[in-house]
Amino acid sequence: MTPLDTPAARPGRVALVLATPGGITYEGGGAHVVINQFVEAFPLLSRQYEVLRRASLRIVAADMAPSSENYRGDLLRRAQEVAAAHSGGVELIRNGDHRFTGFTDVYGPPKDIERRRRICRDFAGGIARAGEDYDRVAVLAHEDHLSRLPAELDRRARHGDRYAVFWFPHTLSEFFSTPFPERRSAEQESLAGFRPQDRVVSVGGTVDRFLRESYDVPPDRLVKCYNEIYPDAARYSTAGSDEADLPDRPFALFCGRMNPDKRPDVILDMYLRDTEFRLPDLLFIAPAEKASPYVEEMLSKITAIQGMRPGRIVPVTTYQSRLVHQAIQSPNVRIVLMPSAMELRSILSLEYCALLPAGVPVVYHEIPALTEVFARRPLTFASDSAEPSSYTTSVHEALAQSTPQDRGAPGRGSGDQYCHTYTELMAQVTGWLDIESTGGGS
Repeated sequence: MTPLDTPAARPGRVALVLATPGGITYEGGGAHVVINQFVEAFPLLSRQYEVLRRASLRIVAADMAPSSENYRGDLLRRAQEVAAAHSGGVELIRNGDHRFTGFTDVYGPPKDIERRRRICRDFAGGIARAGEDYDRVAVLAHEDHLSRLPAELDRRARHGDRYAVFWFPHTLSEFFSTPFPERRSAEQESLAGFRPQDRVVSVGGTVDRFLRESYDVPPDRLVKCYNEIYPDAARYSTAGSDEADLPDRPFALFCGRMNPDKRPDVILDMYLRDTEFRLPDLLFIAPAEKASPYVEEMLSKITAIQGMRPGRIVPVTTYQSRLVHQAIQSPNVRIVLMPSAMELRSILSLEYCALLPAGVPVVYHEIPALTEVFARRPLTFASDSAEPSSYTTSVHEALAQSTPQDRGAPGRGSGDQYCHTYTELMAQVTGWLDIESTGGGS
């Protein structure tokens, strides 16, 4: 990919803006992990790129009410400290006149396109304020809310051509099991508004193919920055951890939201049919963000499994990332179950590859995004169907081929390997920002 074209050279002030309605003030899913890990790893990245060392880091994020059960003051404080150390700061965007009340308040109904557009307009105003004093600004824009950002910046920012937007689509309507033609039309409309300096970021190989083949994004407008985990992140340390919430015996692990795309019903149905108790007991971590008939059905199945034998299932229905990471690294985890039918490039699957002992099997539903990740890991078993009977067969095969005593060491990787995933993106970002040597501002 050729570097971004820039005007004639002159010295100037530059800024990198991380803009995201997800993460920073809370965490509720894989995309938020990507965002918060970037903040934690930014000092390491800045040491590798000279232009980042002299750029200001500005962060624009959702203003989550501290009273929300999703609020993470520790993540916000870290973001403020990192931004301040790089001559920047954090600006929080409200939901109209109020703070966001929680995860579901940020995302709202999937079909509410106008709500997302309003949030984008509010964020564009915050980004324009953050970039007001700079000659050149690169914006790393996460989440589908910000897909219209190029057009909004042209309307709201003084000299909008000073801004290059790098949009990370962590969700695309094409990946949902239920068609959303309204969102697909909105996505296409947003992409049509991208300017010559703007880019779409592929967060995984499957995403890259969809953007090229289904969304007709030209190759020279795509830049790869595949999701990876930052192995040195504080979240993955188990030092001093209290494992009181983990089973004290061998267990199977399921992690995934309580919605049809993640298919927790497959796991629960499998355990309901396991009347001879051939499967290990189950740690079932399935956050339920809001009530729905599907959630009520899953809770009813959990009650039925609990009635089969005390301790047969340990249900956790709130988002607890710390518990997930403790469970993955627990000496008692016997097998990991991932029947998900919809993923782009799952952070959870990457965490399994990096943190799970090599001798612990993973059974996953064979979809392209998961196959892409699990190809790097031994002892993974693909089920060609997420239906309980087929999935159960794969689970028993995995248990038969694994040896609990031979767990092996996880292949955690290094910070340098993590930074390597940003190579192509940073070539584009720094090419835009490096106006002192190759470009000149507005």
